[in-house]
Amino acid sequence: MRVLMILEAGGGAARHVVDLCCGLHDKGIDVHLVYSLNRMDPILDEGLKKLAKLSVKLVSIPMIRKPGLLDFSSYLKIRQYARDNGPFDIVHGHSSKGGALARLLIGVGIKAKVYSAHAFVTMDTSLSWFESFLYSRAERIFAHVGNAVIVTSHSEKTHAENSLRIPSHKTFLIPNGIDKSVKKTSNCRHDFRYAWGVSDNEVLIGTVTRLVEQKAPHVLLGAFAEVVKRVSNVRLVMVGDGPLRQQLMEDAEKLGLASLVVWPGYINHENLMEVFDIFALSSSYEGFPYVLLDALFNGLPLVSTQVGGADMVITPGKNGFIAPCNDVEQMGKFLSTLSCDDNLRNEMGRASLAKSKKFSSQEMVEKCLDVYNLLLSDP
Repeated sequence: MRVLMILEAGGGAARHVVDLCCGLHDKGIDVHLVYSLNRMDPILDEGLKKLAKLSVKLVSIPMIRKPGLLDFSSYLKIRQYARDNGPFDIVHGHSSKGGALARLLIGVGIKAKVYSAHAFVTMDTSLSWFESFLYSRAERIFAHVGNAVIVTSHSEKTHAENSLRIPSHKTFLIPNGIDKSVKKTSNCRHDFRYAWGVSDNEVLIGTVTRLVEQKAPHVLLGAFAEVVKRVSNVRLVMVGDGPLRQQLMEDAEKLGLASLVVWPGYINHENLMEVFDIFALSSSYEGFPYVLLDALFNGLPLVSTQVGGADMVITPGKNGFIAPCNDVEQMGKFLSTLSCDDNLRNEMGRASLAKSKKFSSQEMVEKCLDVYNLLLSDP
C-alpha cells in the first residue's frame, strides 16, 4: 500500500500525523508526507526530524490556512508530486486545508480519498452566519467527492452527521492515542516548580494550550479567581503562548491574581504533566485534544469543558469533572473541590492512569489501516 499524507497545520494535527506515519511505516506501508512550513511549530519540526530518521519521504509545499490565491499553486504542486511519485492507493488530508486539497486531486490514479478534520471549523460558535454557511457547504461538497471522513470523538461524529449532513457510512470514529511504551518519571517536578516559584505544599492547577479564542483561556483564569476565594494554597500555570497572552496577564492583574499565575510560555517537555496536581482545559470546541490524553497517562485528575474527547477521557466523579463551555462558575467549583482534597486528587489520579490503557497509538494506527483496507476493497 502507498499513502500520501497532506498536512498544512501544526500542533495536535501534526502530532497525530507523525504518529500515524510512524505506525504505518512500521507496518511496511510506503508513506509520503506533504507539509507546509507556513505554520511550522516545534511539534511539527521535531516530528519531521523523527520521520526523516525513518526515511519517510517528506516534501515541503507552501500552503495557507485560510482560502486564498496560493491554494491554486499549492494544488498544482501537490498534484504534480502525486503524478511524479505515484500512483498512490490512498491520499489522506488533515485539517480543513489538507482535507480540501486531498479530495480535489484528480487524474493521478488515487484509489481512495480520506479526510481527518481534527475539529471541524464549523464547530466554532464564534463564526458569523455567513462563515458558518460557507464552511458547512464546503464540507458537504468535499465529503461528497471523498470516500471517508475520520473523526476522533463522539461530538465530532455527531457534528459531522447531524450538522454537516455527512453520510454515516462515510464517517469513521477513531480516537487519538498515545505511545504507552514511554516510561513515566518524576525527575522534572521539583525543577519546574522551583523555577516557577511554586512550593511543594501548593496545589498546582496546570494547562497546556494556545492562548487563542478557541481555547478560551479567559474562562480558566476566571475559574481560578473563584478557586482562590475558597482555597489558600493554590497556584495556576498557563503553559503556552499566543495573541491573548498580554491581555490575559492584564486581566490577572485586575483580578488580583498576578502573584498566583505563572506564564512560562511554550514548553516542549515530555514529562511536563508530572509537575501539575490537576489538569484543566477550558476550550470552547475541540476534536480530541492530545493534552487530555497526556494528563490521563500521567495520572492526573482532570477538569474540562464539554468539548470533543472530554466524555471519552473523563468519567465525571471518577477521574475528573466536565463543565459546560464558558461556565466560569462551574469550572471554578470543580477545581475548588479537587484543590482542597488531597485524597480525592490521588484517587482520581489512579482512575485516570487506569483509564489511559484504553487509548494507544498502536490501536489508532490499526483502525486507520482498517479504514484504508475497507476503502480499497470496495469495487
